[in-house]
Amino acid sequence: MDDDDRARPGVLLLFMEFWAYGVRDARMRPKIAARFAQVRELLTTLIADGVREFDLELDIPAEQLAVAIDALADGSPARSWPTRRPSRMS
Repeated sequence: MDDDDRARPGVLLLFMEFWAYGVRDARMRPKIAARFAQVRELLTTLIADGVREFDLELDIPAEQLAVAIDALADGSPARSWPTRRPSRMS
C-alpha cells in the first residue's frame, strides 16, 4: 500500500460499496460486474504484454494471475484499517 492509498481510504470504500450494491441489486449486478471485468481484462493485458516484452513464462495463465492480483489489491488496504486510524475518509 502506498502513501496515496493511505491518504485516500475512501476510494477503496467506494469500490467496496459498488460491489455490495451489485450483490444486493440484481438489476445493477450485470453493469457492475462488467466494470469489474474491465479491470481484470486490463490487468490481464498488462501482464500478457509484460510477459511478451520481457520474454517471460508464467506457470499459470495471465487471466488467473490478474484475478489473484485483483483480489490481493482488494484486501490489502482493508486489512490494515483495524490497526490504524485514518486522518480523514476522503
